[in-house]
Amino acid sequence: ETESSSWAVFSQATWNISPDWRFTVGGRFTREDKDGSRVINVTAADLGSISTSPVAPILYTAVFAIDNEQFTGHNLTGSRTESIFTPVVNLQWDVSPSTSLYASYTEGFKAGGFDTRANVVSSFEFEEEEASAYEIGAKSRFLDDSLELNIAAFMTDYDDL
Repeated sequence: ETESSSWAVFSQATWNISPDWRFTVGGRFTREDKDGSRVINVTAADLGSISTSPVAPILYTAVFAIDNEQFTGHNLTGSRTESIFTPVVNLQWDVSPSTSLYASYTEGFKAGGFDTRANVVSSFEFEEEEASAYEIGAKSRFLDDSLELNIAAFMTDYDDL
């Protein structure tokens, strides 16, 4: 079982440096709270009871030739809070009334949490993922603005994926 609540605040401002240049800066502050729990019970076939014996994983591995460290069952709970600021920065140059060039940098994240489906104790909690994205591009309009051509190159670095 997982419960989650989050809230965020975002703000962005653009400064017109000149008639042809614009600088945009912004950011998002996010807070996320998560609680998770997982209970795995293993029933002993001969007694119909829950097995908590430390010998159970050894027997399971010997019989089925599969490692299962969690054969004894478990009861896990966890709670985590994450607060993060993710910025955005953009610079745009209007080369002509119909063509502009831009460069941007953005950060993003995905909150960590709890895997309440897996049977492995060590995989119950997972950390957040973070990304840094870089982009450069051009936007152009042709034929009395009836044709638009955009091109972009981008790269994203991921951490803790």
